[in-house]
Amino acid sequence: MISLKRHTILIWQTDFASEIGGQLEGFRFDEAMKIIWRWITETDKQIEEVKPWTLEGAALGDALMPWVEEIRKIGTALLPFLPETAEKILTQYKGPEIKSVPPLFPRIK
Repeated sequence: MISLKRHTILIWQTDFASEIGGQLEGFRFDEAMKIIWRWITETDKQIEEVKPWTLEGAALGDALMPWVEEIRKIGTALLPFLPETAEKILTQYKGPEIKSVPPLFPRIK
């Protein structure tokens, strides 16, 4: 857990990879995807609660680092289901700087 003045970022203690792996071994692809979507949803909630776009300097970096790592893990978990999208995620979040790219899933108007 990282504390930022008035914000707290919760880092997942649950091992999503083993949960997903267990479902894949049992050929429960639907359950594996449910776990991945829960992971995405919870990560998104954390980002919305902390509002990193309001942070600056070291506080911003401290807030983003755990989420970048979670997004990389999510990208890896998505490889069996959405290989092209997963590769785009992993490429975008590879290295020390995040690359700006068009949205993977544009909003429907």
